[in-house]
Amino acid sequence: MDDYEYLKQFAVGKQLEYIEAIIACGGNKTAASKMVGTNHRSNLRALETVKYKSASKTIIHGDAGTEQTDEGYSVKGTSRLYDEAGNLKIQWVKTDRDKAQQADEQVSISMNYLNEKVKQEGFD
Repeated sequence: MDDYEYLKQFAVGKQLEYIEAIIACGGNKTAASKMVGTNHRSNLRALETVKYKSASKTIIHGDAGTEQTDEGYSVKGTSRLYDEAGNLKIQWVKTDRDKAQQADEQVSISMNYLNEKVKQEGFD
């Protein structure tokens, strides 16, 4: 069963409206689509997008506990170390910097550099 309350934090605009409708309709996605007045298939795709975003930001522990990654990071995968008998000894989560955030930072740095160059050399 999906935790729609949890997914709400990853949704925006129509995605959030649809998730709130699912909750109001007791989990019935077809009724939720009718409630918000949008295409059912489009809503299902939007829900999958929210689930994907949630999965890239959520660490699920073996004891069924969860936690979110730090701002600007996403889950890349998990690694496990087993002993000679095949018993799990240690497990860790691999994270990576968000590619979109890295791109935004690079654009900002480039724009600042270009602005400074124009100020120094003038614009002809």
